[in-house]
Amino acid sequence: MNQRSILAPLAALVLAAGCGSDKVVVPAQQGTSAVPLVAIVSGNQQQAVVNTQSTTPLVVRVTSTAGTPMSGVQVRFAVTSGGGSVTPTQAITDANGNASTLFTGGSTPGTSQVVAQVQGTGAQAAFSVTTVAPVPLATSCDASSPTQVLALGQVVTGLAPTGLCVAGGPNGSEYTLVPFNSSTVAGSTTAIEVTGRTIGVPVPTGLVMPSASLASLAAAQAPQPDANAESALRERWTRAVAPLVPDARAWYDRRNARSGISAAVIPATVQVGDVLRLNVNSDDACSNATYHGARVTAVSAHAVIAVDTLNPPGGFTAAEYQSLATTFDTLVYPVDVNAFGAPSDIDGNGRVLILYTRVVNEMTPRASNSYVGGFFNGRDLFPATGTSAMAGCPTSNVGEMFYMLAPDSLGQVNGNVRTKSMVSTVTVSTIAHEFQHLINASRRLFVNRSAVWNEEVWLNEGLSHIAEELVFYRTSGRGPRQDIDLATIRSSATLLDAFNRHAVANMQRYRSYLANPATFSPYAANDELSTRGAAWALLRYLADHLAGGEGNVWYQLVNSNTSGLANLQGVFGATVMSQVRDWATSNYSDDLLTGITNPFQQPSWSFRLILPALGSFPLPVVTLVDGVPSPTSLVGGGAAYFHFAVSAGRTALVNVTSGGAAPSATLQFTLVRTR
Repeated sequence: MNQRSILAPLAALVLAAGCGSDKVVVPAQQGTSAVPLVAIVSGNQQQAVVNTQSTTPLVVRVTSTAGTPMSGVQVRFAVTSGGGSVTPTQAITDANGNASTLFTGGSTPGTSQVVAQVQGTGAQAAFSVTTVAPVPLATSCDASSPTQVLALGQVVTGLAPTGLCVAGGPNGSEYTLVPFNSSTVAGSTTAIEVTGRTIGVPVPTGLVMPSASLASLAAAQAPQPDANAESALRERWTRAVAPLVPDARAWYDRRNARSGISAAVIPATVQVGDVLRLNVNSDDACSNATYHGARVTAVSAHAVIAVDTLNPPGGFTAAEYQSLATTFDTLVYPVDVNAFGAPSDIDGNGRVLILYTRVVNEMTPRASNSYVGGFFNGRDLFPATGTSAMAGCPTSNVGEMFYMLAPDSLGQVNGNVRTKSMVSTVTVSTIAHEFQHLINASRRLFVNRSAVWNEEVWLNEGLSHIAEELVFYRTSGRGPRQDIDLATIRSSATLLDAFNRHAVANMQRYRSYLANPATFSPYAANDELSTRGAAWALLRYLADHLAGGEGNVWYQLVNSNTSGLANLQGVFGATVMSQVRDWATSNYSDDLLTGITNPFQQPSWSFRLILPALGSFPLPVVTLVDGVPSPTSLVGGGAAYFHFAVSAGRTALVNVTSGGAAPSATLQFTLVRTR
């Protein structure tokens, strides 16, 4: 059933303030038979200060039982136990289904309960709010106060948030305080205020960034990659095939027990000129097949390249497709397989099918400034035919394959022109990207049988962007830990072309993250461009700081039995969150000035020298003003940067609070001396 056809009275509440984890099914109230069961996800415990209104709202999300956000719904908020009050007591859900209120702590510390209820239904959710006494703040630095005296370029971690005293020294100095939210739940948010006293004014010139022309770098040109379409597709096929995993593994075992596997869809005997019948439906995973003819245009040792017979005219020539097959054999296949492992071979043909199809083009709306370069659909790894004892995915193509953007020089698909030159520029890195997804899914499904079969999206995407970077290294002759800068990229036509084809998109995604690192997290449960850029940059940082080089670190991540942050911890160690904190600092401190110690450098790329050529180095740094609080909110994995000066012979005092209370224990603080 189409989700949009579900009738509106059905509602579910999702607590969006904090991290939701405990899922509870609440029955409808007696006598309200029109209201069915609804799902309620409880959030983290909230905190407030005595007689103070919290800066973090209590947020509920109202959806249909199909998960569709419901706007224009009235939600009532009430304090049902303990002290305190809420403002407003009624709110209307917005376009995302969200309604919120602010809690004001009572006159004494204690625990209160706030209930949100959808008007006219039995759907409700309860927040637990703890009211605490205001945190006592230091008001001055004296001889008894521990004072930080840092050398130029020195970085200190593990600082207390309140009563931080920093010396200016005989000539004055400048510092940057980096708060980092180490919560492992990216959806949790902590609001803070940073206040400095007895601080001076930083040198106005600040950091001098190099100027550069965009003419020699391709990233700023439209259109840009679109992550949302691929994300929606992944959600659909993941949800559809999840119940089929045990049966698919059993089916794979039975197939491997037989010799001479013959696959009707993509046979081992496939030849140039053959026309395959393939399901290209990207909207439905295991139903409503849409079959197109796919003419085989190239066959190589590891690849079969086929072209949708309904593609627009003027695509690549047969020779160009054969060249792509050769590139897959000699570049992409060895790079990805060496890094991540070999894919499964469920169809027994020993090859990967790469389908250039207009269906990828159709995923981009008319007159869009973005494009989808390709996608992998996990349904194709599942058996198509079920039995009485085994479920199947009837629309599966039963083979290792992925789908690629087709050239469309006239813009016949949705009016979006996709020239051969544009597609040629992005196609090899996209193949490397989608091949990692295929390897990751097939090995977790059929090879590493104890594995969590589907890697979390942020880490899966981060690894695919690592695949693109590894192709850059192979084609450019460079490698990691070489601190590649703009001058290096421009030093030869080979390097510049390799960068524009295989590395520039990673730079743009990372730049998107840098624009707002407080609200973007490298491990957010999405594949937005900012999350992808952060995940890639974090993985590169973690690998660069491994003793002895990165070795088989990518293989370990793909072939792990865990997923997400647990996977990172298993590969990089129990202190991985401290490493994430130091990475967040390095986003600011790398290439800032000489003398920065190794954990706060990024050895592979000189981003401060590259990103201005793509528009800017957009990391926001707030300059503190004496006595004026500077507020921000940090998601789990988020960081912020506060710069301040200390005059010669003076000592500055910095306090960090959260609505008047002590900040969450997940907040960690790092100090960098910059002048």
